[in-house]
Parts: sequence; structure tokens; C-alpha cells
Amino acid sequence: MKFKKYSMILFFILFMAIIYSLGIIKFNNWHNTMTKLHMEQIEDCKSRKEEYSKEEEREYCSKKLKHQEFVISYAETKKYYDDFIPFSSNFFIIFLIVLASCYYNSKYLKNNIISYDLARENYKKVKYKIFSRAWVSALVVPFFMVIKLIICFVLCFYQKGTTDILLWETTSTFNALYLFVDIFIALVDCLIITNICIVVMRKQHHFILSSILSYLCVIGIELFLEIVIDGLLINKIFGTDFGLVFNIITFGHFPDSYGIAPPLLVSLGIFIVTSLFVMRSYQDKEQLVIDCESNS
Repeated sequence: MKFKKYSMILFFILFMAIIYSLGIIKFNNWHNTMTKLHMEQIEDCKSRKEEYSKEEEREYCSKKLKHQEFVISYAETKKYYDDFIPFSSNFFIIFLIVLASCYYNSKYLKNNIISYDLARENYKKVKYKIFSRAWVSALVVPFFMVIKLIICFVLCFYQKGTTDILLWETTSTFNALYLFVDIFIALVDCLIITNICIVVMRKQHHFILSSILSYLCVIGIELFLEIVIDGLLINKIFGTDFGLVFNIITFGHFPDSYGIAPPLLVSLGIFIVTSLFVMRSYQDKEQLVIDCESNS
């Protein structure tokens, strides 16, 4: 029974593990190709024996001969690794979060299993079960963001690159803090998405329909934040790009031009608002049971 509850989440985890593994393979193939090309360029410079037709060629070969090995930094490793991970579009990942959030709960409500649980447990505990089953899917993205940091560190170390994470280029003062906040904001944004799914499932118990509606709601809210809040309100009226911090789908790349606090507070604010909608939607136990019974 527990496997059925979390089968879509397990599929989500398996999918992420596969695309991350494919990213490692592609990165290693790219690195081997670049290393081979680098060595060929070094041999070419050595064969010239200081005979260069241009000063640019002399400087180029001088730099090549100083660095006999192909070395890249941690930041470069992460950038290239991100590019090599297939199906890593945030829009696709959001859809997987929605599917994982809606899969069991929609069936739970559609088949009126909630009535059987309410005969044995109080409504508060039943509500928590519904919410927690959706919230679990929000852990997948931040978990794999941590895995990605570890993978990039290992790849960088294995390729004899610069493994100092503090060399990560960002406008934040403390880069280690940036990494932590980056993962935390991703977690909050994923919880926002799962909250939207929970609200949609209150009225729509069909898995496919609730998933589609939830996804459209997430995209709709993001468009509202980008077009109305950022484009029309903040950018046009106040003449600033501060509205960039109003974003709930950019996992792992939050804008830190205005520091860490604004995007963190915006995400937390939106999460609180969606949580209030969740509590409000499931406040009436009798009406929820009636809606579930009407499915049969």
C-alpha cells in the first residue's frame, strides 16, 4: 500500500537519477574530448620551436605550455554539467512535481477512501496525511540539487580542477550561504507548487485533470508574477528590475542582484499565502466528504 502511495514519487526520483547519470557520462565524454584537443594544441605549440608568425600566437602558445593539463574550475564544471543533463528544463521538472503531488491524493479523494479513514481517525490527522503526501514530492528537487553539488565537486576533483566552492561566481557576499539559500528557496518554491496541487485537488479529483489544472495554475501564477508584478508594476512604474525576485520556477538560479533576503522573503510570502488557501480549502470536513461521495 505504501508503494502505491509513493510510486509516482519513486518514479520521479528514478527519473532524476537517470538523467543525472546521463549528465555524468556526457560530461566525461566532453572532458575527454577537450583534454585530447588540449594535448594536441600543446604538441603543436612545442613543434613550432618558438617560431610564430604573430604575437598572438606566441601568447597563445605561452599560456598553453604553462598549463600542460586541461583544468576547469568548480563553477565551470557545474555550468557544463547542467548543460549535459537531459530533460532538465524547469517546466518539465515542474510537471513531474505536479504528477507526483496529484497521483495518489487524487485517487484517494476520487475513490472516497477518506470516508474510511475518517471512521478511524480524526479529520485533523486525515488532512495532515493528504498534505504530507503531496509535500513529500517537494523534497526531490532540493535533494538532487545537493546531489548535483556533490557530483560536480567529485567531477572537478577527479579532473584535477579547482574544487574550491567558494570560487563560485555570484554577487552574494558569502557564497556558501548562497548555496544553502539557493537550495532552501528551491524547497519553498516546490512546496508552493505542491500547495497549488492540493488546492486544485480539493475540487478536481480526477488525476489527469487535476494534474493539468495544477500545472496551468503554476504557469499562470508565474506569468502573473513576471508580466504583471515585474513587467507592468515594478518595471514600468518604479523603473527597476527588482521584480526579477518574483519567481517560483527558477530552481537553482535565483536572482541575487539585490542580495539573498528579497527572493527568500518573496518565496516565503507566496508559500504562506498558498498555505492559507490550502487550510481554507480543507476547512469544511462535511463538504469534502460530500464531494468525495459524489464521485461514486
